[in-house]
Amino acid sequence: MAPLPIADSRDSNQQREHSKNDRCRVAALILFCTCPGGRVSARREALRLGHSFEERFIPRPCHRLFFALQPPEPQGDAIEAISRLFPNQGSPVRRDRRHLTMLITDDYRHYPAMLESALISVGDSVSPPPVNVALRELVGTETSVSLRPKGPAEALIELHRALACEALVRSIPLRRDWWFYPHMTLLYRDGRRFTKSLDPIVWRADELVLIHSHVGRTRHRILKRWPLGLSGSATIH
Repeated sequence: MAPLPIADSRDSNQQREHSKNDRCRVAALILFCTCPGGRVSARREALRLGHSFEERFIPRPCHRLFFALQPPEPQGDAIEAISRLFPNQGSPVRRDRRHLTMLITDDYRHYPAMLESALISVGDSVSPPPVNVALRELVGTETSVSLRPKGPAEALIELHRALACEALVRSIPLRRDWWFYPHMTLLYRDGRRFTKSLDPIVWRADELVLIHSHVGRTRHRILKRWPLGLSGSATIH
């Protein structure tokens, strides 16, 4: 009679790991679906079993759409020089991703193609004049460092209002708990608050862009450009 095969200890360890994964998956999903504090409870249980619930069982939202103004190259050089005042601090925003957000959506796990079409119709419907941008302050919070105007930025507010009104007419869902305050983020970091006046970085924004951000992948894709004012026509990418 042939001898019984001897189980490899690595196989046993893999079986135990698979069993642990299965217990974690079942426990977390049951808690997520049934408990009043489902997401929090599920996360706690998953961590108790040695896993991150969100990373293993809930696909992270990875698609975000927003309207923005981007700085031209000369002003980009000045902004880059300011950003270099914070070497090795936190997570800097790459030069080609710096912008002023004018309107933004929630994040989505799957690409929202219908939302893209609706936002393009918003951009097609507004016809604001070029906007004068003047960033006069460097502001640090506990989580980021950004450039901001000093005082009310009426032209930027008007452009935001025009976009928001068109989105409201179309019942487009926008980002919850977000409000408009013009700023350009330079980096994300943990630190103290500060405000410092700067020689203003000024430009005449003559183009509005709709951007698809691949969240967590440091990638922006421009969906469409609109000239501000009456010269030229929109460009689809």
